[in-house]
Amino acid sequence: MRLQIYWRASTRSSFVSSPNSPAGVSWTRGPEQGPTTAGRRVESLPVECPKRTLCMERHPRTIKSGGTAPSLLAVASKNLAKNLARNEREIDNILDISGTYQQEAEAMASYVNRITMFKVPDPENQKRLLDAYQALASNQQKGGEPYILSAQASLTKGDPRCRGYTVVAQTGFASLDDMKYYDTECPAHAIVKKTAGSLGLSEPPLVVYYEL
Repeated sequence: MRLQIYWRASTRSSFVSSPNSPAGVSWTRGPEQGPTTAGRRVESLPVECPKRTLCMERHPRTIKSGGTAPSLLAVASKNLAKNLARNEREIDNILDISGTYQQEAEAMASYVNRITMFKVPDPENQKRLLDAYQALASNQQKGGEPYILSAQASLTKGDPRCRGYTVVAQTGFASLDDMKYYDTECPAHAIVKKTAGSLGLSEPPLVVYYEL
């Protein structure tokens, strides 16, 4: 059995198979049969399954007299290449968007809040410590750029629940590594520690921190 394909100058395509045909069939392009006529070309394809009836028409936009019909395989390969290229672009866009959202989410979730409390009974010493924290907020840097997200200090209200703590400072960091730098290498914080050490504190400051 052989399958004949008719090429016609039209804009519509159709594929019809017998409902009683088996599920699978394979075919390959065979030798050209018959002459080429104006506006129409006939080609013959062998079909391995003799029980299946196939009728396939492929209509190019323009087929001139004596012209050669385009290869079905070439057309399919061209369409597949276009689809693959489009899919790759869409995947790249999705990955870019996903990466941007992930970076924003990580930036929002990474925050270390630190509270430091001092027992400084003398008002003059309290002012010296507050001034040191104010200078810290203005001068803090890491690698030439500000790195402390927030820095402020204030006096407590004298509530008995404060347990004698009179000065409280709050600092915020983007990571625990930044807080480690703050404790061990930051020149601006070194001045704060030097100032606090000169106040004759009865006990070291209380430090607590947590991640948000």
